[in-house]
Amino acid sequence: MSARQPSSERQTTAPDHVTTTAMSSDAEKAQAGGVLGEAGEQRAQESNARPTLRDKLNKPLSFHLAFLSLLIMVFIVPIDATALAVAIPSIAEELGGTTLEAFWANIAFMLTVTVVQPIYTSTSDVLGRKLPLYVAFFLFGVGSIIFAVAPSMPVVVLGRAVQGLGGGGIDVLNEVIPMADSLREQLARIDWTGMALFTVGAVLFTLPLSWAGAMYPWNSWRIIVPLVIGAVVLVVFVWYEGKPAEPMFPYRIFANRTAASTLIGSFIHGMVLYTLLSYLPLFFQSAFLEAPLQSAVSLIPFCAVLMSFTGIAAMGVEWTRRYRWEIWLGWIFLTVGVGLFALWGTAHNTAMIAGFQVVAGIGLGTLFTVPPIPMQASAARPEDQGLAVGILVAFRLFGALIGLAIAATAFSKQFAVSVAGLGRLPAEVAILENPNEALGFIPYLREVRLPAETMAGIQDAYAQALRVVFYILAAFGTVGFFGSLFTQELAIKSEEAGKQVFDA
Repeated sequence: MSARQPSSERQTTAPDHVTTTAMSSDAEKAQAGGVLGEAGEQRAQESNARPTLRDKLNKPLSFHLAFLSLLIMVFIVPIDATALAVAIPSIAEELGGTTLEAFWANIAFMLTVTVVQPIYTSTSDVLGRKLPLYVAFFLFGVGSIIFAVAPSMPVVVLGRAVQGLGGGGIDVLNEVIPMADSLREQLARIDWTGMALFTVGAVLFTLPLSWAGAMYPWNSWRIIVPLVIGAVVLVVFVWYEGKPAEPMFPYRIFANRTAASTLIGSFIHGMVLYTLLSYLPLFFQSAFLEAPLQSAVSLIPFCAVLMSFTGIAAMGVEWTRRYRWEIWLGWIFLTVGVGLFALWGTAHNTAMIAGFQVVAGIGLGTLFTVPPIPMQASAARPEDQGLAVGILVAFRLFGALIGLAIAATAFSKQFAVSVAGLGRLPAEVAILENPNEALGFIPYLREVRLPAETMAGIQDAYAQALRVVFYILAAFGTVGFFGSLFTQELAIKSEEAGKQVFDA
């Protein structure tokens, strides 16, 4: 019995060892299977989390109506800023207005839009988007009626200014996206002092920029004095913005390199875009002697491609979940396309005219849509995202004013040199010996009867002057590209809704 005990124990322990090993192996397999199962479930959840087209379209009626209003807003302001700018000279002629009144009719809209945009952004961040948006629509509608029934040019200028007061809100709030209010702040939290400082400083700074080269030379005291005072007031405004609880331009918005590089890019984008929208029709009317309506038709390839790529670029980000590559390509297309404009002469070549506009339109359209994404992603808090995009739009408009001022100065200087090379001009065009009158005289070029050689020389003078503008814009496009290299690839999806969300 005793001799068999060890054998029995061995037979007993052996199965236990095998069982333990098998159980350990099964546990490891189960654990591994569980990990793999969790990973598979996570991948499945991530795959399922990405909304399908059906999910995106399956929204309440209020959502689709809100989206439709956004599309209308996006449509209104560019039409007003481009189509009417081409028509203003003809309107001035019909109403017996002067070149100066036509100038003010053009610039009044841009000035008021630029000044009120940050005010709309800051106010809507406190009061919610709806009330400022309703005010913007009301002012724009009233301004449009005044403009439409204006019996004289001063009333036209007034209508354009009131339109700008509303257009600034429409333009910026379509970027911020109008949402229903989830939290009402008291009016006392609005940065009234900051708004006053910004308004005074912006008006004093931007007005002389619009005058320079068109009304007065750059070295005139009428330019220097308000420009310096405006700059000082804006510096005081920047210093003051560190004090209020709800500042117009919070310091935290500018606290990272992605926001800084995106804002610089938006500034340059505004310089290039709005300068081209103003000067391309003038090129077609002066170098090719096209009528204002025909010059607008010649601009269709540029505008059509630009608007198309605002949507295509957004779909590219949605598909790749990356945005930096699109920003870089956008700057490359912009710079190359605008640089190619300098190859245009006085000979009408449809392929070159349309083809180069397509290249530039791809870049400008892409940079219209994509930069707001990193700007929002760089915001430190979800509730800062709307404000960040609003500031981005304001920078774009400031860039437009600076770009138009630089273009006007560069054009005048080059035109003076080119016209001087033609010798003494005939009486019909003697006004062109003053380069400040060159842009205002463009609508009358087609009506002048001159020898073919003289007219060709004048057309070439315009082409040379506008070519310098294209060179400058291409150079700024290069700066924008190198600045975009500092943009970081940040996460573009957040579960945090912030203080203003869509309430269906």
